[in-house]
Amino acid sequence: IVTDSHVDDFREAWAALDPDADHRICVLDMPRLVLAVPPPLGLQGLTGKAAKYPRTQVMRHIKGLSVRVYSASALVPHVAPAGPNRRDWVTYYDVLDGLMLAAFQQVHDMPHDSPHAVADVPGTVRRSLEAVEREKAGKTLAVIRKTMSSSAALAA
Repeated sequence: IVTDSHVDDFREAWAALDPDADHRICVLDMPRLVLAVPPPLGLQGLTGKAAKYPRTQVMRHIKGLSVRVYSASALVPHVAPAGPNRRDWVTYYDVLDGLMLAAFQQVHDMPHDSPHAVADVPGTVRRSLEAVEREKAGKTLAVIRKTMSSSAALAA
């Protein structure tokens, strides 16, 4: 359903909205994110008459994700934007979980509120993605160490 390249597309779109790389973006940026990511995770390229995905459909899609929204004014998370402002944010893994679950549900033609649809797909996805991120970070660190040791050997 969702391949590594789909996750890479999501990661790139997220990075454009998260320049601090703190794994969170403003909830008001969700429409831009969803429209910047191609299917099956996003809505990029799905065009209507005006060469834009209708705003109401984008907002309905986002609301259907049931992504946890965090607020600076209240440290307790709440679900779905209820009067979001610039201080409300969503996290990388919460959004990716929601988009992957929506893609899974679409392929398997399950309603968003089906108990079978929400079983452990998000948790499994999160654990898998965290493992991939750790592996990539480890490889990057190994390359940096190798480069530094090569530079030190050349300098000596």
